[in-house]
Amino acid sequence: MGIGINEFNFLKYSSKKNKFNKTITIGRQQLYFKKNIPDNKISPQYCEELFKKYLLATDVDSIDNSSYEGATFIHDMNEPLPKHLVSCYDTVYDGGALEHIFNISQAIENFSKLLRPGGVVIHCVPANNLCGHGFYQFSPELFFSIYSKENGYSNCEIFLAKVSNSKVWYKVSKPTNKIRNTIRSNVEIQILVRAEKNINKARFIVQQSDYKYQWNIDVNKDDSSSKKLKLKNYIKENKVLYKIIYPMYRYYFWNILAWVSNMNPMLKKIYISDFDL
Repeated sequence: MGIGINEFNFLKYSSKKNKFNKTITIGRQQLYFKKNIPDNKISPQYCEELFKKYLLATDVDSIDNSSYEGATFIHDMNEPLPKHLVSCYDTVYDGGALEHIFNISQAIENFSKLLRPGGVVIHCVPANNLCGHGFYQFSPELFFSIYSKENGYSNCEIFLAKVSNSKVWYKVSKPTNKIRNTIRSNVEIQILVRAEKNINKARFIVQQSDYKYQWNIDVNKDDSSSKKLKLKNYIKENKVLYKIIYPMYRYYFWNILAWVSNMNPMLKKIYISDFDL
């Protein structure tokens, strides 16, 4: 776990929207990009000085499963969070821990419980083409569904970044009721997430958005959405039509629309220089 240039830029972007104040990192974060720091005066191997100097954090703790890197607290995030750590922090930073934790639902619940209302959770974790790096790679759908109004969160922002390119991000639009943000890439992709906690919730309720739409739609209602769903189901049920149309659809969608580029209508290409970080 560590902070590279994309992670550092995303942390700076987040610091312009919310004060870091009392911060905890999931795992003690090493620095992998010292030469890119403006005055290169951060000397330690780990991130605490960086958070205080450049992100104006007042305190920086860390929590890890092992003491091997000198974390402030030792706790297995597969297990419920100790009560003395609940609602203690203004910022929770997951810089590549979640993919290494088997029980991710418990881990995310723990991250949320660490936060006070008004705090911010930040993730910088793998998305595409990092199979084998950890247990999981993540989809924007997961974070949009978790950090929802129903779960006590607002202002969830998600970007995709090529690991090899620190000059461009792609902002992901929130899924509409019936359309998936399916992203395909031929390079390693990170997902960068920030969301603001409004209130404490006893537990998260998470369902995939397009399924929720289909479960709740009134298929007898004569509107464009129900007509499209009826047509989609009709094609699926007709084996001849399905064999003809589905390969064409897949070719068009996977090879043209779904690449990480500004051709995908759910992605907006953004140059980091535009953020004035």
